[in-house]
Amino acid sequence: MLKIITTIFSLFLLCQPVFSQTAEEYLKLGTKNIEENKYDLAEKNLNDALKINPKLLDVYIKLGNLYSFTNRRGGALNFYR
Repeated sequence: MLKIITTIFSLFLLCQPVFSQTAEEYLKLGTKNIEENKYDLAEKNLNDALKINPKLLDVYIKLGNLYSFTNRRGGALNFYR
């Protein structure tokens, strides 16, 4: 029984980095997506960053810029406030 628990715990630890990205990692992905003109994916990654850490100010700036790039100026203003 202990061997089964140890195996399950080991698998959990191996899988954890795959499923738990940090807000900073999502911010980096979103920034890269913007540079590659992948705006939909950038918006998703930046919003994921906000869900994890709503106090990360760089995300608001990036989202404001993204909304501005995509001609959603009203939405951009919300992120700059």
